[in-house]
Amino acid sequence: MSALATSTRVQFQSVKGRLMIVSRAIDPVIITYDPSGNTITNSKLTLQIRDTLGIDDGLGIDERPASLAEEHEYNLYNQGWYQLRRKASAGSYVDPVAEFNTIHSEYPSNADIVWVGMVESSGDLIFDPEWLKDQTFGSSPAPRGHYIVDAFDIDRETLQTNPQNPTGSVGGSSPQDETDVPPGSEVP
Repeated sequence: MSALATSTRVQFQSVKGRLMIVSRAIDPVIITYDPSGNTITNSKLTLQIRDTLGIDDGLGIDERPASLAEEHEYNLYNQGWYQLRRKASAGSYVDPVAEFNTIHSEYPSNADIVWVGMVESSGDLIFDPEWLKDQTFGSSPAPRGHYIVDAFDIDRETLQTNPQNPTGSVGGSSPQDETDVPPGSEVP
């Protein structure tokens, strides 16, 4: 109720037969009238965007750190490193961040693009950290936007607990990447 104690501008707009109400003091609301049941319902409008900014992890774009801070891990997952990748001829799947660290004793940078490390081997697409390390990415950041966040309340901690689900919603549907990963596989 404290938001109502001060004066604030409220704007109204009809959108496809519904009334939208917005203000700095409230979450956007949509009011719907159902003439057949003579009922009025309201619902909060949640604006979602892709997280194309990430978190300031204190690293240079092309810096490959020796340890993995939570902020950098979030950025890597947001850049596509969240999904298990097929490893060599064994057909097993690995966490590409951990595999990169195992092979090189450092973690990928914010410029490293996981897909560049995907190579064909005997007709299979596999993750090869050696191939990735040999590439030059310069100082341009890798594409970001795996996570879909509330435009006004970004909760990155919740998103990071289940990187396979880009919206952070429990039991909700989410867009899937077109990769060959077995069902139920998650990044540890």
